[in-house]
Amino acid sequence: MYALLHQLLLALYGVIVVMIAIRLLPQQETGRWLVFVSAISLCDMMLHGLLQTVVIKRVADTKAYTTDFLSKIQSTSLAISLTIAAILSVLFIAGTQLFSLEWQWLTDLSSWYPFLGLVMALYNINWWLNIGKQNFQAIFIQRLIYVVASLIYIGFSFIRYHEISFLTIVFSQLLGYGLAAVFALWRNKVVVAVKYVDVRLSAQMISYGKYNIGTMVSSSLLRNADTFMIAGFLGSGAVAVYTLAQKFIEIFEVVLRSVAVTSLPLLVSVSGNVVRFTQVLLARVTLVTVIFVPVVLLLFSFSAPAIQLISASSSYNDSALILQILLVYVLLLPADRFLGIALEAVSLPHFNLIKTLLLISVNVAGNLIVLSYFSSLMGTALVSILALITGIITGYYFLKKHYGFKVTGSPFAELLLKLKFQ
Repeated sequence: MYALLHQLLLALYGVIVVMIAIRLLPQQETGRWLVFVSAISLCDMMLHGLLQTVVIKRVADTKAYTTDFLSKIQSTSLAISLTIAAILSVLFIAGTQLFSLEWQWLTDLSSWYPFLGLVMALYNINWWLNIGKQNFQAIFIQRLIYVVASLIYIGFSFIRYHEISFLTIVFSQLLGYGLAAVFALWRNKVVVAVKYVDVRLSAQMISYGKYNIGTMVSSSLLRNADTFMIAGFLGSGAVAVYTLAQKFIEIFEVVLRSVAVTSLPLLVSVSGNVVRFTQVLLARVTLVTVIFVPVVLLLFSFSAPAIQLISASSSYNDSALILQILLVYVLLLPADRFLGIALEAVSLPHFNLIKTLLLISVNVAGNLIVLSYFSSLMGTALVSILALITGIITGYYFLKKHYGFKVTGSPFAELLLKLKFQ
C-alpha cells in the first residue's frame, strides 16, 4: 500500500508542479524548467543504476544488520555518489566556461547541480536503505516531506511576491530534498562519517553496479530524448506543449510500475516452466491493458477539456492532439514493459539492454527526421509509438529464440479460458 501511495504521490506532485509552472510562468520559462528537470533526472539515473540495486541487495540479504553495518553501507554509497556528482558538476561548469557553450540548460546545470546533486545523494541513499529494510512506510513519509516542503515554499513565495520564477521552483526542490534527507537520516539512526567509508566495499559496489547502469541510463535517455531534441530544434516553448500531454501518461505509468513490482519475483518463480511462465506473463499484460482501455477512451474523448483544465491557456491547444496520439502509446506500453521484465526474470538482462538501445536508436533517428524536416510535435509522438513497437517485436524475438516463449498454442488458449470463466 505504501509503495503504491509513494508512486501516486510522486505522480501527483509532478502534475501539480507542471500545472503551477504552466499557469504562472511564461511558456519559454516553463520549457526551460522542464528541460532542466530532464537533465537532472538523467544525472540521477547514473547514481540509481550504479548503486541502487547493490545497496538494496546488500541490506536485504543481511538478516541481522547492525547500525555499524548500515553506517558503512550508507557512508560508502554516499562517498561514491558525491564523487560522481562532483565530477559531473566540474564537467558542466567546464562546458559553459571553457568551450563558451551558451545552451540555457547547461548553464542552469552548472549553476545548480552542485547543490542539487548533494541533497539528492543524501535523499537517495536513505531511500534505498529503507527499501532494503522493506520499510515502505518510511519511504512514503520521506517523499511526503519532500512534496509538502516544496509546495509550501512555492505557495509562500507566490503569496509574498505575487509571482514565481524558475529559481523559485529550483529552491523548492533544494528545500524539499534537504528536509526529507535530514529526516530520513534522523529516523534511520545511521551515522554518516568518513571513518565508515570502506574502499573494498566501494570497489565491490562499482563492480556490481556497472552492469545495471547501462540499462537505467538508457531507459532515462529514452524518456528524456524527446525533451532534449524538441528543445534543440523547436525551443523550450515547444517542450512545454509536448510535456503537458506527457504528464497525463504518467498516470498509467504509476499503475504499471506498481504491478511490475510484484511481477518480477513471480515470473522468476515460474521461469523453470515455459508454459506457466507464458501464462503468467500474458495474464499480466492482458490485465493491465484491460484496466487501461476505459481510461484511455475517456481521456481520448475529452483530451481538449483536460488540457484546458490544466493549462487555462490557448497556447497549449496542440497538446490535446499530442495526448490522443500518446494514448495509443499507452495501450502498447504494458507489452513492452513486461517483455523487458520477462527478459530479466529468465536471466537475459543483456538482451533487455539491447532492446532498450534499439528503442533509443529508433526514437532518436525518428525525431531527427520529424523535427528537422517537418518541425512536428505530433510526429515526435508518432515516433514514440514506432519505437515502442520495435521494443515489443525485439523483446518477443529474444524470448522466443533464447527461452522458447510463444503467444500461440495451448498456453494462450488456456489463459483465454481462465479469463472468460473466472
